[in-house]
Amino acid sequence: MGPASCVVGPRGMGVAGAPCTGEDDCKSSLCVDDSSGGTPCSDVCQTATQCPATLPRCVAIEGTQICVRNP
Repeated sequence: MGPASCVVGPRGMGVAGAPCTGEDDCKSSLCVDDSSGGTPCSDVCQTATQCPATLPRCVAIEGTQICVRNP
């Protein structure tokens, strides 16, 4: 078996708050856990007002701010 490589593939169009089962479902490539056990798409943000109600916080994770659930 050869080394792993990146392969261009289709990207989903799910916006922040849309349900996802993996990163390929989301336009942003960010699929996270929500507070009710679901997995919605997330997105980058500057402030919490850019985030959906299911992911109401805008927090920095490894240098990028994304919408996440309440703890």
